[in-house]
Amino acid sequence: MFKKFFQKTDRRTVFDSIESLIGFKSNAWVSRGAAKAYFKGVEHDFFDNVTSHIFVENLEENSYVLDVGAGTGRLSLLLADNGHRLLSTDISKEMLNFIETRKGTRDIEVLEAAADKLPFENEKFDAVVSMDFLLHFPNWEDLLKEQARLCKKGGVIMFNILSSDNVDFLKNNRKRNDGISNFFVTNYAVFSNEKKIQEVSDNLGLKVEAMLPYNFFTANSMLGCNLTKKQVDDFAVQFNEAIKNQHVMSFVKAFEEKIVRSMPLSCSVTMIVKLRKI
Repeated sequence: MFKKFFQKTDRRTVFDSIESLIGFKSNAWVSRGAAKAYFKGVEHDFFDNVTSHIFVENLEENSYVLDVGAGTGRLSLLLADNGHRLLSTDISKEMLNFIETRKGTRDIEVLEAAADKLPFENEKFDAVVSMDFLLHFPNWEDLLKEQARLCKKGGVIMFNILSSDNVDFLKNNRKRNDGISNFFVTNYAVFSNEKKIQEVSDNLGLKVEAMLPYNFFTANSMLGCNLTKKQVDDFAVQFNEAIKNQHVMSFVKAFEEKIVRSMPLSCSVTMIVKLRKI
């Protein structure tokens, strides 16, 4: 649903400024029915078994965690299941209602709020996380600054973003002329690299502890170089179906943990960044 929507939306005609793009991104999920459609359309199996574990493994036990742009609560629910206390914020009340109906007895509080000006005092949280959020906004540095304000000294900030190293690799090595495949590689997403993330972190009083590539099988530069867009997209569908088998998922999880996380950032479109507030 969302893939088709973005494919039909032409940034050149719809967004005549960075501000209009940010406005679109901020309000895209507020409409009625957005939460249900998002939850249905977003990927769950790989996230539940691989992506979420990267966050879990890099947070101190029993942390008070702020989840910014929490959406329907994929990350919040799993962190709460691992002993953390959550405060989940989103601009969409409907998204937050979705969390409320699913949280059960989990220690999760929700609050409707805009991510650029959150109503909390400085250094309130042990950790601040966001999933599939910062990568949507060209002003991600300002949003990260707000997250740094809210994180305690010594605390952790984690988020995912897209690798410009991966895109550069694709551009330099791709022999086909049918465009770079993968839904993430669009004008609607934000890309960064090690140098830029280090520079931004230094300016905000943050220390880069890790930049971890993930999702090798459906978002890596080697596939993109040699296959057509349709072939890559078809493979992604096949992969997401295959990992429903627990034995396949077990292999994928082990491969991601033991191999992919130590590979160069250019190996995947997606990476998770872990920062420590100094």
